[in-house]
Amino acid sequence: IGDYIEFFKMEIAEADETKKPLRKSMQKWLEVFQYGTVERATYDRKEDCAKHYIYPRIGDMIISEITSADLNGILTQMMNEGYSHSTVKHVYSLFKEYFRYLCYEEHIPKNPMAYVRMIKKANFLAAQGREIIARSDAVTVLTDEEIRRLREAVFTRNRKGALKHQQAAAYLLMLNTGLRTGEVLGLINSDIDLDNREMLVVRAVKEVSKRDSDGAVRGNELIVGGLKTAASKRTIPLNSTAIE
Repeated sequence: IGDYIEFFKMEIAEADETKKPLRKSMQKWLEVFQYGTVERATYDRKEDCAKHYIYPRIGDMIISEITSADLNGILTQMMNEGYSHSTVKHVYSLFKEYFRYLCYEEHIPKNPMAYVRMIKKANFLAAQGREIIARSDAVTVLTDEEIRRLREAVFTRNRKGALKHQQAAAYLLMLNTGLRTGEVLGLINSDIDLDNREMLVVRAVKEVSKRDSDGAVRGNELIVGGLKTAASKRTIPLNSTAIE
């Protein structure tokens, strides 16, 4: 009878989401509600965010015991530890999505994230002893001399006369078009129109974690997919260097 009672209590606890540790509940939420509904690279980022920044801090806490102070404390702690504003914002966004789900499913009576605010970037950087650089000053444009040196570097050859960098021309193409690495790798011949001196960007190659039916496995794989946003699809004019 004692064994039956303990088993019955365990089954009740399993059915009650609020009695689970955050690590178990959030991981299940990620696998059930996030995987397959977002880009693979986006899912990897969310899962990595949970595993590296959230689980080590409050992964073993029971859902019903987590308060706004706990969540605010994590954001403040990460700020004081020198993490970037974007990294802390990823943690904030993941908390916001997860606890909104718990409220929507009526697992918890109120949302602790309702009282948590993301620290403004200016205050965040000031607390770290840094300052915001004006956007116009933060953009670095290569000089003619730097472009010349870059061109020489990517087309350097070894003692046998072979190029050291197999895809040397790709670096110059990126320099003259502003393409990201994944966008360059996603190009096919039909995307390039030399007559009209333009290039169409519609896809990208991405590196994601390998997965099987049980979740992530060791190693990464490459996939060809769409661009991150609709605005990323664009036509780029080609200058003479890019055409060459």
